[in-house]
Amino acid sequence: MDSVADFPWEWTHVTATALVKTGAGALHTIAVNYCVGCLVTIYDGVDATGRVIGAVWTNTSQPVTLTYDLKVATGIYITIAGEGTADLTVNYV
Repeated sequence: MDSVADFPWEWTHVTATALVKTGAGALHTIAVNYCVGCLVTIYDGVDATGRVIGAVWTNTSQPVTLTYDLKVATGIYITIAGEGTADLTVNYV
């Protein structure tokens, strides 16, 4: 049995508005580890002027995974608005 598996996804821990990836690729999942009172907006771009992939209002202290499995042309940029504390894990390639 191999000690290290070949897994294609990169990951980034996000707690505030962030540029996650530049260039073409794919957004696999966003794990909302904790985000009470947050509006999370996901863009195909390098800033908030990119094409909106989705906007999710979260109000949970329980982990939830959002599956996207879609191509991005320019990058992955995430904004977090609201009064809550955010803790996300973004999986992409």
